[in-house]
Amino acid sequence: MLLFLNMLPKDRIKPILAEKLGIDTTDIDDSNLLVEDLGLSGGTLSEILDMIKDKTEVEVPIEEAKEVLTVGELINVVEQNTLE
Repeated sequence: MLLFLNMLPKDRIKPILAEKLGIDTTDIDDSNLLVEDLGLSGGTLSEILDMIKDKTEVEVPIEEAKEVLTVGELINVVEQNTLE
């Protein structure tokens, strides 16, 4: 777990997305649209935020996450909340 916490947000978020969506991390690009490309729904996003919190100890408010369109934007929001 400590190794995972010391990883960059980009390296932490993609494995979480891959695990939840049942795809390989190599299939996830920063430019992927969460809904259109990866098929995320509101419920799935909430579950992913819970996984992010559990695995990285970073809490991303759902209000901020709802504004996110791409994987890269999600990574940025996690990074911003890591710094706060």
